[in-house]
Amino acid sequence: MSADSERRRYPTTADFDQISSDLQTRKHTMSAREAPNWPEEYGEEPRWWRSVQSAYKDNETALVLSWKSIGVEGAKALAERGLPSVPQLTQLNLYNNAIGDDGAKALAERGLPSVPQLTLLNLGGNSIGAEGAKALAERGLPSVPQLTQLDLYDNSIGDEGATALAERGLPSVPQLTELYLGGNFIGAEGAKEFARLFFEKPPPALEELDGIDLREHLDVMKLPSELPNKGNADILKYLRLVKKV
Repeated sequence: MSADSERRRYPTTADFDQISSDLQTRKHTMSAREAPNWPEEYGEEPRWWRSVQSAYKDNETALVLSWKSIGVEGAKALAERGLPSVPQLTQLNLYNNAIGDDGAKALAERGLPSVPQLTLLNLGGNSIGAEGAKALAERGLPSVPQLTQLDLYDNSIGDEGATALAERGLPSVPQLTELYLGGNFIGAEGAKEFARLFFEKPPPALEELDGIDLREHLDVMKLPSELPNKGNADILKYLRLVKKV
């Protein structure tokens, strides 16, 4: 018998038993969750809903629904009927779907609590204003404490929304390493308040911050004047060092 033959391992009865057990576990998990059915009151089922059904059927961990014209009603349907069926999700991409404040509120209040393992959330380009940002900060982010990347670029959260995120949202996601806020009409006052809140309680893991230039607010954070030569990542690292986070 050759060495290759000796190393070759054929499936045993125990292997087949394990496979059968895994399939039964998956089947039980699916049966314990209600299949994602499109609510009749919202009219004809859109084609993008098939992606939700596939995520349920195949136990997928990423749901990409960017550029699908989901709108407010679609966001509500996803929050109420879709996400509760796919609690295994770790990534949710809803970029550019015009869900607005009402859609963001629905996701925050009824959608995100169903996907607590989420590590990536992309809500960029969705016409979300201050009210939607507040809902995400107060009721959405506390439901996804494992989040590491949050994309909110190209919305309209403004100073009020940015302040709500820094004050009430970010403390709920201590593992966050990337935060994208570009294109949100955050003015000087909003950025200054954002920096002040960072000084009071530096985010423990944040490395990438887009949309706010911390170099312009070193005085608020009581940091050395030579730091303007550094980027946000270095300033955040220095801030954590100073505050012993």
